[in-house]
Amino acid sequence: MKRYILSLSLASALFAGIQVKSGWSMVSTGGVDSLDASCILQQLPSGSVVWSYKDDAWMAKSNSEQVNNLISGHNIALYNSIGRYDGFWVFNSSTDPVNIEMNCSHQYNRDDQNGSSNDQNSSSDNIESNFTFGGNITFTTTDLLQQGNTFFDVSNTDGYDKTVVSSGAFIDTWYDCDGGQCTQEEDDTITIGNINSDNNISVTIDSGEQGDLVINSAKSITAVDGNDTTGLGLKLIDLTYTVTVSGSGHWDDREEDTYYDQSTNSQQYITDIVTLKNQYINPNSSYWFGDDDNGDVYIFAESNDTSITSGNVVKAIQDGYHSNGHKRYVRGTEVVGTWTLSNGVLTADTPTKIKKWRFNNGTFQELEIEKPGSTYHMKWITGNSPSYIEQVIRSFYQ
Repeated sequence: MKRYILSLSLASALFAGIQVKSGWSMVSTGGVDSLDASCILQQLPSGSVVWSYKDDAWMAKSNSEQVNNLISGHNIALYNSIGRYDGFWVFNSSTDPVNIEMNCSHQYNRDDQNGSSNDQNSSSDNIESNFTFGGNITFTTTDLLQQGNTFFDVSNTDGYDKTVVSSGAFIDTWYDCDGGQCTQEEDDTITIGNINSDNNISVTIDSGEQGDLVINSAKSITAVDGNDTTGLGLKLIDLTYTVTVSGSGHWDDREEDTYYDQSTNSQQYITDIVTLKNQYINPNSSYWFGDDDNGDVYIFAESNDTSITSGNVVKAIQDGYHSNGHKRYVRGTEVVGTWTLSNGVLTADTPTKIKKWRFNNGTFQELEIEKPGSTYHMKWITGNSPSYIEQVIRSFYQ
């Protein structure tokens, strides 16, 4: 199962933006329903905060992981979903006013799994479409498991994931798209097990991993980019997958990492495991790995000793955004795991997973073994005409 995290902010073309001054401002959504707080925060400088008193309790959220840690440390719940009639406070950390839009785009974004503060030549990896929602709808495991159901995840600009229900399984296919051509690259069979409730089913991935797939909610999509889609029966399904039993994992080919070479003023590909390790521990770089939407982001502890073959892994802290829109992370001080380099394989043992990297006959490969309790948040699009949806998706990559 490809696990590319979907970054969500709700679309509505009905409401104009507002200006928030430096410091605190009291605002409202202007009628936008179920707005994701990240939609507001992604428009503000690092260290900004949204704050509200809701359901007899204070709630808050920041675009700084360090501030979020402080919020959670004071037993304040994270303010994720802003209701249509919520009044809430916004703290703008800038000294200047900032215009924010409540009609945020529904932004599909898959950040690179490894980011570098020295990445000066990369471009934005966002694919954006504006969705208008008709509201929450009932969608149960019975609805999910209808034979022939087809779901799409388009959170990656390199391609898309297509999942089809067939004979007691999800057939998950990854399509790699380049230059307007999309090629089938990989199939995974995810066996459907017990139906635990109306919103919970057990599944087994071909690596032997087991987990529970939970339907959190579903919304109807009535328009895309202003075009009426009511006849297509489009839906956005919000799901959470939680690992219950670890599998063996499998090696997947992936693009090579790069580093910025100051002597040549250019990005250089990393083609051997020792160079990769040295970039991970380099005090002047911040190569991170993990799932940033889940808060599971890690960096190797820094060292100037390039001869070492083991060390600590620390939790990463978000420190703003790169110019291309990707989140920027720096090393924290909390040790959360260890790394080793042995027999040409670089291994990181973290709280949620074991990750391994290697170069196999010149091909850069990665393996993940998920630990029980690790979770993934997913959003799937489905509708009455999968072929039409796929046609539209493929047009994204042309």
